[in-house]
Amino acid sequence: MKITQIIKNFLVGSFIIVVVSSAVFLIYTLSLRRPGPPPPSLVQEVAPVTPAETTATVTPAETAAVKIEHPVVKPPKPQIVPGAYTVYIAAYPSEPPASEEVSRWREAAYDASVIFINNHYCVALGHYNKLEEAHAFAEKMSEAFENGYIIGRMK
Repeated sequence: MKITQIIKNFLVGSFIIVVVSSAVFLIYTLSLRRPGPPPPSLVQEVAPVTPAETTATVTPAETAAVKIEHPVVKPPKPQIVPGAYTVYIAAYPSEPPASEEVSRWREAAYDASVIFINNHYCVALGHYNKLEEAHAFAEKMSEAFENGYIIGRMK
C-alpha cells in the first residue's frame, strides 16, 4: 500500500506541475501578441534644414519677412500591384490596431499598408516583384517583427 500511495502522490504532483507550467506558458505567449511601438533602431530622424543650407539669397531687409520652413518627409503612398510579393507581419480582427501599426511603420519611413484578407486586417510591409527580394528584406528585419512574418502575394 505504501508504494501505491507514493506513486499516486507522484502522479498527482506531476499533473499539477504540467498544468501550472502550461498556464504560465499560455499567459506568456498571449502577452507577446500585443503590438507595441517599433524598436528604436527603426525610427529614422531627419535633420532640419538650417539657413546656411538654403540656396536662396536674402537681403537683411527681407530676412524679417522670409520664414524658412523645414521640409516634411512623408513616405510615398503604397501602390498595390496585384501579383507582387509583400511581407505580412501582423493580422487583426478589426482595423484600428492594424492602422495604428501601419502608421508607426510609415513614420519610420517604411512602405506599409493594411490589406483585408479572410476577415482579418493584415499589416503588409513592402512590395517586391521577386520572392527573393521579399525574403531578403524579411530576414534583414526579422528581429523587428515581434510575432514573426509571412511572405505572400498582394491580394
